[in-house]
Amino acid sequence: MRRTPATLTGLALALLLGACSTPDDSPVPTTAAAPWACPGVPQEGVDLILGGAAEDTETRNSWEPGLGHATFGCLADRGDDARLTVTYGGPGSGPTADSMKTMRGAVPITADATGEGWADQSDELNVAVWECGDNVLMVRFEGTVEGRDSLTDATHLLVSMLPWACDGAEVPGLPG
Repeated sequence: MRRTPATLTGLALALLLGACSTPDDSPVPTTAAAPWACPGVPQEGVDLILGGAAEDTETRNSWEPGLGHATFGCLADRGDDARLTVTYGGPGSGPTADSMKTMRGAVPITADATGEGWADQSDELNVAVWECGDNVLMVRFEGTVEGRDSLTDATHLLVSMLPWACDGAEVPGLPG
């Protein structure tokens, strides 16, 4: 096949347009699966919320319930103004469901899990919280990703982690 300048120009244009594509608009799954950005935090959900692959992730502490303030933390960002934080811990580790539901735009989260959850957004901050017993799971996304509903994304990611946060399942992805 002979490659003409027009063919090469068309190929270059297709590659350029592909590199400038919009973020994946697939929904964040409500069921978690490997691989894991941090123990118990699904990489797929993190990357979808961020609008691309996380450039940096950091895990703090462990998922052990009842150890107090902010027992577990997973921080992820894509190198600009988009930042995702997942925390899990006892009293004081995040806003409670009761405090969230008093916020003006708060919406209830529906999930088949022990406890209660609420989500709220303001400007570029989206927060989803689930409280079960004395523990609080929180997903917090700061930033915007064009074409994505960040509040729904944060809520879906939170729901995907409820089996180990609130219903006793083993936390996947823990170090050996």
